[in-house]
Amino acid sequence: MADIKIFNEIRDILLNYAEVEPEEINRETDLIEDLGMDSFSFISMLGDVEETFSISISEEDMEEATHMITPGDIIRFVEKKVA
Repeated sequence: MADIKIFNEIRDILLNYAEVEPEEINRETDLIEDLGMDSFSFISMLGDVEETFSISISEEDMEEATHMITPGDIIRFVEKKVA
């Protein structure tokens, strides 16, 4: 799956959780500082990522997932899961 396609899908998901314009989200945007996500919205967002990319985030994956702080981190995680 192309990196830009994954980024666009993730950006669309993040727009459901943040009151920002699409152009304000890039690969280095901080999910907490820039988008104001809290733990509840983060977990909900992960559910949307699972559904969008038809992946499953296991308990073992959650350790890695909780360290994702940018869309770039999410892209790398999704790429590993769909590979």
